[in-house]
Amino acid sequence: MQPGDLITYDFRIQPSSHIPNSPTVLQFNIERGYQLSNILRLLLSHPSDILCLQELDIQCERTQHIDIVKYLAKELQMKAAFVVEFVEEYHEKRSKYHQGGGVHGNAILSKYDFDPRVIEHEHQPFDWVSNGLSYGEPRQGGRYTIIGDFYFNDKTKLTVYSAHLEPFCGMIGRLLQFSEIARDVAHQKPSHPFVIAGDLNTLGHGLARFSPRYCNDRMRFYSFGWTESEFWLSNILCFQLSTDDKNDERYATRKMANRSHFLLDPASYTYLMSLDVIETFDGMEESFKIKRWLNVYKAKLDWMLVHRMKPTLSLVLNNDYSASDHKALFARFERIDSSDDWEIMATKWRNSWAEHGRRKRLALFGSTVLATFGLAFLALRRLYLP
Repeated sequence: MQPGDLITYDFRIQPSSHIPNSPTVLQFNIERGYQLSNILRLLLSHPSDILCLQELDIQCERTQHIDIVKYLAKELQMKAAFVVEFVEEYHEKRSKYHQGGGVHGNAILSKYDFDPRVIEHEHQPFDWVSNGLSYGEPRQGGRYTIIGDFYFNDKTKLTVYSAHLEPFCGMIGRLLQFSEIARDVAHQKPSHPFVIAGDLNTLGHGLARFSPRYCNDRMRFYSFGWTESEFWLSNILCFQLSTDDKNDERYATRKMANRSHFLLDPASYTYLMSLDVIETFDGMEESFKIKRWLNVYKAKLDWMLVHRMKPTLSLVLNNDYSASDHKALFARFERIDSSDDWEIMATKWRNSWAEHGRRKRLALFGSTVLATFGLAFLALRRLYLP
């Protein structure tokens, strides 16, 4: 098996062709499958029509050489599609906890028929082949997003993305990878419902801001005062190009530059700004924490962005982190066939985050002014007073 390979299993007893109009989706980074029994228990306790999973091992020593994808598909009686992201080298420099020998990647599982395909990300901000050993994980490969095309009874397509963006870079690298998903969405015509689920690794804030591993671009300073997820929501995802402007890269670049001048590629601007989505879950609630940092660092890494789908139920699972170092997200949706109904809901969502961004920028500006005057006052006092 090589990076980019697509592997499928089908253990369905009674395959179903079409998904219901109110599908359920579960998003979960399972942390390689270390706590496999707990993972299975969680998945069985919340039966889902579609599972979007990240960090699955196949034949790695650290997870007892188990084919995690095959095991879950068999136990859940589902069809599974898995994309190999990395060949995990067996190496003496790896700790027992990280020892490889197999492959690692992302998957979509379902009881319904779907057509899998893969995005090979052109932008790879971290060179795992050259630098993996220095991080204790020698491996071959890069980031891939797996996609499943499902169909409702009326033949309307639902496209589901299971993504895992690069953590060892900065916000710019992740946004460029995310823009490649947005580009795939833009090429889906006519517009139809879709779900972008995954671990987007939006971790560039807090203690991570001072780590050259997790924040190594200018956004570590430019986004000061924001969590990365908050920055995405208030400066990028809340903005939507009008239909007339979607193909005007100059207009897109100018409008995005007014908000956050951090990307260099006009096409990436356009794809990001054309992405017509809402986030199903709280944009500020943490879904991950780093134990070795004494649980001080927390972040929203896990997302479920949707288009033409109305969330009717949303649950955050694995709150005790017993099955993984990530929380799981479970949601039920209803299709929105009316473009007017969708626009009303999406506009309300975008406006709320745009207003949040305006208030945050005003608060940061006020804090900066007060701090500047305070420092100036202390300097003058020290200079002129005995």
